[in-house]
Amino acid sequence: MLISVALDRLAKPTVAPWHQRAARPVLLHLAAVTWLFVLFFALWGRAWFALVCTVGLIGLLVAVNSAKFKALREPVVFSDLALFAQSIRHPRLYFPYLSWIQLLAVVPGVALFTLTFWFDSELNQIPAFLLGLTWFSLFLIACWLAKGLDLSLNPERDQAQHGFFSVFVAYLLNGLSLREIRHVKTQLNASPYANISVRTSDKSGRERANAPDVVVVQSESFFDIRKTGLDIAPGLLGHFDALKKSGICSGALAVPAWGANTMRTEHAFLSGLSNVALRYASFYPYAFVTQATPAMPHAFRAQGYRCTAVHPYPADFFLRHKVFPRMGFDEFVDEVHFADAAREGTYVSDEAVTDWIVRRLDQPTNQAQFLFAITMENHGPLHLEKATAIEADALYQRPNGQAIDDLTVYLRHIANANKMLGRLQDFLTQRQRNTLLCFYGDHVPGMGHVYNTLQANPQDSDFLIWSNHEIARPCGAAPESLVVTPEQLGLRLTQIAGVM
Repeated sequence: MLISVALDRLAKPTVAPWHQRAARPVLLHLAAVTWLFVLFFALWGRAWFALVCTVGLIGLLVAVNSAKFKALREPVVFSDLALFAQSIRHPRLYFPYLSWIQLLAVVPGVALFTLTFWFDSELNQIPAFLLGLTWFSLFLIACWLAKGLDLSLNPERDQAQHGFFSVFVAYLLNGLSLREIRHVKTQLNASPYANISVRTSDKSGRERANAPDVVVVQSESFFDIRKTGLDIAPGLLGHFDALKKSGICSGALAVPAWGANTMRTEHAFLSGLSNVALRYASFYPYAFVTQATPAMPHAFRAQGYRCTAVHPYPADFFLRHKVFPRMGFDEFVDEVHFADAAREGTYVSDEAVTDWIVRRLDQPTNQAQFLFAITMENHGPLHLEKATAIEADALYQRPNGQAIDDLTVYLRHIANANKMLGRLQDFLTQRQRNTLLCFYGDHVPGMGHVYNTLQANPQDSDFLIWSNHEIARPCGAAPESLVVTPEQLGLRLTQIAGVM
């Protein structure tokens, strides 16, 4: 127990000392640690091995928590357990954020587990019924303590007040409770897109035939980095600037994620629901979309659109292969369709995604299309890609006279996102059919040391909506003053398209 107390104090961000915490989080910590020990002891009957398993699990959580907070400015939360399998299948997205010391600590850890199991003897004196009763009683006590804990659902703030492990357990028990699952279901069904087929049933066949095609590009880690004060090469974001100037509206996008967790922005945009409304489900909303739910694709389908999502990555990442059909997409184009596509760095290039969009829109059809493209090129870890001083000189004015490899790599990919916009504008301008283009970044990239150098702390990404035809539905505010959330952006787009 003392070891778990010491490990808890090592968690980042800094947690409150034990003597400054209220009784409830302290009791929750003790109950949860004891519950784990009883569980491991009941499974193997070895007391010392159960102790090592309990301490090892808490130590692993603390290590992962510190790495996540350093990279993404957010502590580990219960929903991260659901992403464990993804970290094994896609190690490049996760393990590079762990230090060599943390990775190498696995070796003595495995050795200790093995030796303890080998030399520890089984204890058969305690009846299984008594162990089960103790385990279940501790579970009920932990649930009661977690339910009454004063939580803000801001992990950093809650952890600083109540401690790391207590908050992790409280989020886990509360987030998976029947009460919260019912709450999430109620919120999903209260989407602005609920009953959309009833509200739009009066649209005539002619109006549906003249409906504009709608192309949405969710650009990986895109934001206007000039907001940090960085002086970049002229024209690096030239097409982005031109589309903003000639578009319907543009501005800052107040995203619910920083450095990663794309699905939070993505779900808000498609569902029309704010992350705050989902409470515990806000950390991994797709895990709670277990059945057909009202969303933007359903709204477009009600107007006769064919709805297609495209993402050049494994379909099961973030459960998209299950969630997208439930949200109303007719088709999901994943990495299988990009097997021979060009790559930029590790991932499929933005150029290849642009090629796919152009080919799809070039296909003869009378049916209006809603295309939702999620790019992958600019996904981190950026520090695994190489950059040169010559490339840095061509892309930006070095802060403090020094080139920063992560920044150089980022601007290289942002330049390609800008080229994507230019190609789409050229193609759509020549198109006869009215087409709307919505482009936005899912979050700012996790480049903490770059921002420290620039003395900046960016939080918002950027967006624009542009049309290849005249549209008399402006967003109603000057682009430089417009700040919207992803759910508001989605609703604006459907209104401009005449769906809502």
